[in-house]
Amino acid sequence: RAAYDAQRQAVIRQKRGQGPDVANKGAPRQRIPREFMLQPIGFPDKFLRYSDERARAHCVVNSRGDAKLDGMSGLEQFVPFFKAAKLSLWWLPDVNNMCRIRALEARTRSSAGERVVAGRPGGYNLGFYINGDGFQQEAEVVLMEAGKGEKKENVNFIVIPSPLYENAFRFEAAFRKGYFLAFRPPTYLRMIAYNGGKLPDKTVIDFTLVDFQAMFKFIDVEEVLRPVLERHQRWMKVEEVKADPDVAAYFQNILQKPMWDDEDFQTYFEGHFETWEYRQSSDGSGPEVRLRGVDERLGYALDHIKDSDEAASLIVGVGDEIRQLRLRYMARTIEALSKPGSEDVPDVLRRMQAQRAVLNAFFRAFAIASEDSTVTELAKVAKAMQELASREGTSPDVIGKTNEACENIGKLVARRLSDAERTGSSSSSLYNVPVQFLKPLLALPGVGQSAKVLSKLATPPLQDAPIKQLTDLVTSAKRGNAGDLAEEIAKLVLKRMQKDDLLGPELARVLKELISAGVALEACAEMLVKSSRELSSGEMSGCLVALAEKSHESSHMTKACEMFAKEELDDISSAELLALATASAKSSDLSICVDKVVGLATILLASWPAADAVRLLLAV
Repeated sequence: RAAYDAQRQAVIRQKRGQGPDVANKGAPRQRIPREFMLQPIGFPDKFLRYSDERARAHCVVNSRGDAKLDGMSGLEQFVPFFKAAKLSLWWLPDVNNMCRIRALEARTRSSAGERVVAGRPGGYNLGFYINGDGFQQEAEVVLMEAGKGEKKENVNFIVIPSPLYENAFRFEAAFRKGYFLAFRPPTYLRMIAYNGGKLPDKTVIDFTLVDFQAMFKFIDVEEVLRPVLERHQRWMKVEEVKADPDVAAYFQNILQKPMWDDEDFQTYFEGHFETWEYRQSSDGSGPEVRLRGVDERLGYALDHIKDSDEAASLIVGVGDEIRQLRLRYMARTIEALSKPGSEDVPDVLRRMQAQRAVLNAFFRAFAIASEDSTVTELAKVAKAMQELASREGTSPDVIGKTNEACENIGKLVARRLSDAERTGSSSSSLYNVPVQFLKPLLALPGVGQSAKVLSKLATPPLQDAPIKQLTDLVTSAKRGNAGDLAEEIAKLVLKRMQKDDLLGPELARVLKELISAGVALEACAEMLVKSSRELSSGEMSGCLVALAEKSHESSHMTKACEMFAKEELDDISSAELLALATASAKSSDLSICVDKVVGLATILLASWPAADAVRLLLAV
């Protein structure tokens, strides 16, 4: 709390234009703790840390949530987290305020495998590689082992009191002037070029140094309460929580304050309702609380994320708990990971890690709860899987897992549909499927064989669905080897088109989608004849070309071409003329229009690109 308040006051003073208090100024060496943790100004929950005890290990800026340690949770990972944040300065006599920033807990050969102690030489230093030509804008910060006088240009810093913030400092490269240690959210630590003026967006070069002895003050009350509730896995009376030895020790030894009363606990639990559920007991014995499951906590958080990077951080942050995610929450989680995100390598790797974790959790959840899931719930998961697999940049192994998941879902849905047809139980709520989820279901392996049964389960019935959804279903049914269903839906669409009096552009769009799917071609040609007056010559030509591309020939096609040939064709483009001429080779009916097309093209040929003119001559 003290560290947070100090940062808050520093930021407030800076916003008021006051800057640091002159009375507090003194030599950095006198003001910096012997052992400390480094925090960027404005981020009191984040600490500079190193990722491993080895040379060239990356240095990052993590909050506790950013750096969940494998197999650990709560207080179990508290000490390991802060051990990697323990630093000290090795002051150098060459220049005033010159130093090296050392990783105290990292063991090296020079320290004989022992951790480094403040005030003694040896160990790893925060280092960087800057070429010195003045063109390099930034460099990564890594651990480097350097003896006395070695690698000065890589590990030596000058400590400068911040001109903006109280009790804050900047770290400039001693032999690479104009390069400063900088934090860039969410977790990046860099050396950046800076010569005054406005900093790059979301970049911080001012840091506060917190005495390492205050480490235990950063234990959050949730880290104490969660293990207590996890041990019981039930509703607990608040009095039981207060009586727990770990909770009592936290208030007495860490906070050094009296235990909260019931009203304080109520305020805390209700203020963090996404994690805790608080209520008055039904028997009047007092308030009680429970820890929400991972699906509840994750579900609430995912509803408020901006992009897939936030989603990935949340998922990676819950660690092994993700394996408890239930099937009904799976679609929402996968959808969040399909949102746009940063292309920075660490963010991409974190998204891949989160995607793999969720997909592994899916197979466990599917094995446990698939038989109790509705067809709609399965469709939502399938849709999310398909969108993730189709997202640009999704890794091959993730695509492979989504395909495997869709195969499993497809087998179950196909079996459900077969059972529904055999037993006549399709009226059960387990089987009702909103129309918008028919498309992802039809894309599942094996479902096409039972497509007609599936179409009967749609709510609302297909005849009441919007035309746009129906045309999408035609394409999906065709791709899913459900040609009979595609034909039926196409006929339904054509009836709706007559009933709804579609306007020219929409009419042409729907006809071209049906024709492109290769369904009800003769009916489409007939509709083209009936609706010719509603269509511009450009819209008419598009539909005729689509039919010709399918090599369709019929009396209605002939009639449509004859009607088209009699039009003035004033609004037809050169691209549409070329498409007509090219498509005429695939349908003899369209050849009726060739003379008209060539005559008009001859007038316009001088303005055509040479390649298009050659294509026209070859086509006719």
